[in-house]
Amino acid sequence: MGSELNYVLDKNSMLSGALKYKITSYNTNKDLNSRGYIAEVKYKRALYEENPFLLTLSSTYENSSKVNGDRTDVDFSSLTYKVEVSKEVFPKLMGSLSYAYLDKDFDKTDVSFLTKREDNQDIYALNFMYKLSEDTSLNSGVSYIDQDSNHAPFEYDKTLFYVSFFKSF
Repeated sequence: MGSELNYVLDKNSMLSGALKYKITSYNTNKDLNSRGYIAEVKYKRALYEENPFLLTLSSTYENSSKVNGDRTDVDFSSLTYKVEVSKEVFPKLMGSLSYAYLDKDFDKTDVSFLTKREDNQDIYALNFMYKLSEDTSLNSGVSYIDQDSNHAPFEYDKTLFYVSFFKSF
């Protein structure tokens, strides 16, 4: 649940802001249930009239608080900075390339490490969206995530591949 406000700066650029309330609910582990909010600011600019690209710069703040339980990995605040370039590659096919940096600080001291956990992620992504019709699209992409943490078990790198289908009603 949330709201978004868009403001057109000129014919090539737009500024937007959003505030969302988030509820996360798990059936199998209620100690992971949380509530929080997300605040986001985006700047979008169309570059080059002949062969246009869309440049998007965004910053997102997220805060999460546990509903119940004693887990130390549910209460956190995070800040993400992202830059994305997108372009129509062919008619009906959009492609985008992005980089994001996420800084996530947990509020509670971990009983195993006796410190508060702090994670940082570098996220590189390549995505494609093919518009099948006005209300359907096929999406695919790959992303590489490199996570550093002051708690060694939470340091990792991984590559994600996805394919999805969207239908609007």
